[in-house]
Amino acid sequence: MTNYFNKISNKKALCPLRLCGKQLFSLKTLFIASLLFIAGNSRAQDDDEATFTPSKLESIARNMKQVWDDPDPDFAVSAVPDKWKEESGVIIAQKTRFSFDKDANKLAVYEITRRRIKLNDRDAVNGYSSFYFRIGSSNDGAGIRIIKPDGTVKDVSIRNAIYVEDNDDVPSTFTPYIGKASTYYDKSKSRVIFFKVAIPDLDPGDIIDYGTIFYDDNTVKKMSYIEFDPIYFVCTREYPVLSQKFEIDTDDKSFINSKSTMGAPAFKESGNSNAEYSWEDRNRDKISDTRWVHSLVELPMVKFQIVFSRSENRSDLFIGDRGELKQNISPEELAKKMNNLYNRLDGSFYYTMAKAYLKQIGAVDLREEDFIQKAYYVLRHMAHYRSNGFSSELFASCLTQCLDLKKIPYDLVVTTPLTLTRPENIIFRTEPEWMVKVKDKYIFNSTIFSNPYDFREEYLNTPAYIISLGKNPTATPITLPASKPEDNVTTNTITASIDTAKEHVSVFAKSRHGAE
Repeated sequence: MTNYFNKISNKKALCPLRLCGKQLFSLKTLFIASLLFIAGNSRAQDDDEATFTPSKLESIARNMKQVWDDPDPDFAVSAVPDKWKEESGVIIAQKTRFSFDKDANKLAVYEITRRRIKLNDRDAVNGYSSFYFRIGSSNDGAGIRIIKPDGTVKDVSIRNAIYVEDNDDVPSTFTPYIGKASTYYDKSKSRVIFFKVAIPDLDPGDIIDYGTIFYDDNTVKKMSYIEFDPIYFVCTREYPVLSQKFEIDTDDKSFINSKSTMGAPAFKESGNSNAEYSWEDRNRDKISDTRWVHSLVELPMVKFQIVFSRSENRSDLFIGDRGELKQNISPEELAKKMNNLYNRLDGSFYYTMAKAYLKQIGAVDLREEDFIQKAYYVLRHMAHYRSNGFSSELFASCLTQCLDLKKIPYDLVVTTPLTLTRPENIIFRTEPEWMVKVKDKYIFNSTIFSNPYDFREEYLNTPAYIISLGKNPTATPITLPASKPEDNVTTNTITASIDTAKEHVSVFAKSRHGAE
């Protein structure tokens, strides 16, 4: 034993003094040097991404060749109609093409946009004096050309473009319509990195012709579906439009939902080798200066959504068969979709917690009105601590299950906000808003400060459906109540009493909102 410990004590590496001295200092120095090296490498990477080297510019130019070589005759037009010559600007042509391609665990999405705009005055020139673009992938692209009144074409170099630190500063005109999808895994190599460059020598009478390519490689490993952000496109723009188009080229696992309203053109099968579906609108006057208009509902508008799904005609998705351009959902089909969505909701964790708490406080023995209040506030509290709160369908599911505890009758109601669309024009899974009707009162999804029967103004006097659940679900049309003048009256009553013997004053204040 003695010899063993003597051998141990002779090992310098185990000497406490040496670990706290030079060797510890060396370790700290090495650690700091490593951090500096990593930070330097990271900074060098960032600097490299923000530098437009000749090889990088050449790669971007190669990507843009497909944009500039597009034979679409609308992008060869330079003259604008006389009726629009006094306008600040005129959109001669704009087109966006979406291309989807599934490969192994990746879903590649290309969004290619080109716009050609006549700038008639200084205000229009100022609006396009800076050009924003994204280069976050070797497949991204950007390019700008200026066509002078005499026909001279000038290419604008992006070599001196500067990095945009906050992507929220990028005007929506220059951002993609759909962008990257939210996936379980993210091994994507594409990044959201924007730049901007000043456009020199731009004068009234010039035409700006620019294009962008946004590429995203979305990781779809172990994902059965992805719903890309719906696109709501109002036909009337800030300038009059000669021609505007959308083209969609999908793979065999992507589906298209679309709906046109207020006289807007509809999507159609194009028969074009470059795109399966196309949309085209021509000779559209600019949006008028009209106030108090819900543009998505009252102006000509087309909306569409691309959905990736490994299986067709899923009961919980608003998609049809492969190759079908789905443009309508009947009330009967909506009832089935709502029933399937309700049955698929997994709110058991929250409902179990709410049920346990309600039983703990003896809420089941309370009057029905008191029970409803308790159930609402319990769910509101839980939603507050969830990262994105509760969806309206999750809140409605949990609330109805709580009501079943006390056998309180209710109706499940589905509608849409009047600022978004009308219930008869529902085409996306994200559009329906769920609520619960109890004793002729409506309970909406909670917010941090909401109360049980607060009626949200965007749903006043709107059409809706009562959805009956079960084997044969139905959708019965109703109209939600409108606001009456007497509902917006607040009565404050103050009662004061004086006890002269005790020199005591009692004051009671009561506030009541609504009619007597």
